[in-house]
Amino acid sequence: GGNLNQISRVELMHKLARTEQPTSVPVTDMFRPNIPTTTSCLVQLKNMFNREYETEPGWDIELRDDVKSECEEKYGPVLSIAIEKDSTVSFIIRI
Repeated sequence: GGNLNQISRVELMHKLARTEQPTSVPVTDMFRPNIPTTTSCLVQLKNMFNREYETEPGWDIELRDDVKSECEEKYGPVLSIAIEKDSTVSFIIRI
């Protein structure tokens, strides 16, 4: 499936219903909301480490660098990466 807007969704529902489209309301006269299309790509990786076992100094920097290089290989440049080591033991990555 692709992205459906209100008009294409109505057209699809009529096709699936196997009936003729109503002639009383043309599809072009339907309300079209203005939806902003800004996108961003945030990835959250959970359960990447266990604080009980991570005791060496700098473990978080080493793990962050490993995760960053792996993400760059698979998804492209990483704009930022943060480790939430005190709360949810996860990474937040902006690609």
